[in-house]
Amino acid sequence: MRRVSVSVLCLFLFISLQLWVLPLKAEVGPQTPGGAAVFVTSGAATPPVADIERWLRQLYSPDLATRSSAAISLLSTNHPAAIEPLLNILKGVPAPNGVQAGDKAQEREALVTVIKAFGFKGDDRAVAPLMELLQKEEQEVRDAACQSLGRLRTPRAVGQMAAQLQEPRYPVSAKVLLVRALGQTRDKEAVEPLLALLGVEVQGVKGSKVQEVGPLPTKELREAALESLSLMAMQSFGKDVEKWQAWWNLNKVKSREQWLADMVERLEETSKELRSENESLRKEVAQKTITLLSDAVSQKNLKPLLEAVKQGHTEVRLFAIKEISKLNDPSVFPHLIVLLADKEKDVRAAAVQALGEIGDEKAMDPLITVLNDEEASVRERAARVLGRFRQGPVVDALIDTLKHDDTALVIAACESLGQIGNQKAVEPLSKLLNREEAKLREASAVALGRIKDPRAVTPLITALKDKEERVRWYAADSLGNLRDVQAVEPLVGLLSDNVARVREAAAGALGKLGSEKAFDPLMKLLTDSDKKVVEQTSEALLELKIESFEALGQLADILCNNKDPRRAIQVLERQLAQFSTSEHHKEKLWDSRLKLAEIYRLQKDWQKAMILYDGLSEHNKTDMEIKTGLVLCLMEMKQYDRLLELYARWMKELPECSKEWWKGRLEVLNALFEQGNYARVVKAIDAFLMEDPELGGPDFKSKYLELAERGTRKAHALGGRTEGPPVP
Repeated sequence: MRRVSVSVLCLFLFISLQLWVLPLKAEVGPQTPGGAAVFVTSGAATPPVADIERWLRQLYSPDLATRSSAAISLLSTNHPAAIEPLLNILKGVPAPNGVQAGDKAQEREALVTVIKAFGFKGDDRAVAPLMELLQKEEQEVRDAACQSLGRLRTPRAVGQMAAQLQEPRYPVSAKVLLVRALGQTRDKEAVEPLLALLGVEVQGVKGSKVQEVGPLPTKELREAALESLSLMAMQSFGKDVEKWQAWWNLNKVKSREQWLADMVERLEETSKELRSENESLRKEVAQKTITLLSDAVSQKNLKPLLEAVKQGHTEVRLFAIKEISKLNDPSVFPHLIVLLADKEKDVRAAAVQALGEIGDEKAMDPLITVLNDEEASVRERAARVLGRFRQGPVVDALIDTLKHDDTALVIAACESLGQIGNQKAVEPLSKLLNREEAKLREASAVALGRIKDPRAVTPLITALKDKEERVRWYAADSLGNLRDVQAVEPLVGLLSDNVARVREAAAGALGKLGSEKAFDPLMKLLTDSDKKVVEQTSEALLELKIESFEALGQLADILCNNKDPRRAIQVLERQLAQFSTSEHHKEKLWDSRLKLAEIYRLQKDWQKAMILYDGLSEHNKTDMEIKTGLVLCLMEMKQYDRLLELYARWMKELPECSKEWWKGRLEVLNALFEQGNYARVVKAIDAFLMEDPELGGPDFKSKYLELAERGTRKAHALGGRTEGPPVP
């Protein structure tokens, strides 16, 4: 019987959903045309006539949820003024005065809605008109009537349907649907009328066999009866009358309770499907309600949100609570406090979160009380939320919570104490580093690092030797936050840990401590096999307070070798700035500048590289490497005039390298030619001829003259113009 009640509950679920959603719609206002239904249950006071009229109008609404809610509202009143119009709709009587029925499609939708409502309610007052509707032309109407008749499981309804099967003038097509409806009831009293259609001799049916009436074919009815009986028996004996007779002889002696208990086992799969269907309907209604509430939120209408948190679907209540917390309205506080005692754990948790986000100090004591909630997830949420409050009572309550045997709750308390940062928590948190549960040791190590109290240094150093790798790396992280030099040597020892993540954490912590004592151990770690360790170590080295010129140079070199130009540039710039006034390192600084210029050039930062090469060139007028770097930068920057000036100057300063300068000039002129500056090229070559008629020798002269001839032809082809596009 327990499973029967579950199935009945599933059937009732849709009705319950509809009964709840309409009052909420009424609060939203103009989004629901014509107003919304307010339900009254059976036995309640008679509703106002205006309510009944409004519900009748809503039967013709284009919205399915509105129509269904209105029909259920009218049925729930049990008042003749409400029931009679529904029965009239089933009978095809025109709508009463004051009700605009709409077009044919709306009338049909209203009719189908009312049909289904009687079925959902299991109300057998509509048996007769529903059986008449089985004769309608519209397939949708016939199917709905058949489905609803199958839900009317009262003895009265089953008896009326069985009797209608004996009516000679009732069409066979309607009888077929009626037979299917009887099968859907799965009622014991429906078995004998169906068996009689198969020709099984049973008591209580006139003549023991169904008599043929008029021209109605027996085959169609028998097939329908066989289908319904197979549904009820969960097996089929086909047209074997004797087997059906034997089956019934075994089952007819069962009491109604035994029949139902037996049926429960057979209906298990059907019940699952029904629950799935009702769950879909529930979600649909919930989503529509949330849509309506969203409109209320956009209008900053608090009233429907406050109504929604009191009743209805859990997801709707959770949505309303979340939106309430965003409104920053002091009047919501009492409503949220009440929800801390709600029977639904998810609602309590949502209320806790909302109170935390609002941050009102009045919520502090109620939230502390929730630390003793019966549900672990709610307690944990409260512990996390309390981290937003910094008052003494909260700290004391969270410290006391550290003694709890709920590991998740203690972890949440640790996180909140770390967030608050109160030093009273240092000793209790330090004790957790000795707890058996590794997750508690992790949480306490993290929290101690956030509080940043020097008393935590010693226990955290001890934790560096913990057997659990996560405890070791969290302890290392926290020691880095504490910035106490006592931790340097223990952290250096951790650089050889067999877990890469621990080595990474130790390197990061040493970087935060900034001690130059960590330089050599960290430099060794740059050859680690793990890329993340190398990355973190490189970053840590940049944070060290390195006072040695040589150490900075060594670091820059290894970063270059590791193909880490970004950090190499930072180190070299730091070295140049830190020792810019040092006479002792004056010459070495030029080497660092050259190294930096080369890195800039390789990174294609032509402007910065050019500036450095320019300065270096003035310092060392004979270094060809410097001049080559400067030329490359100027060529990339298309500073051709500057290059021609430099080549002219270098011709005088370094005549022994004249071949290089003539070659460079030719490259510049070729670049100008490609830009269309033909006359400029010709003039430049004329000037070079006056300087040296041999134009640097036979290797270059023919090329210069050929370029001059091509430039002349191109210039004439421009139609009198003497210049192409200007040089950038």
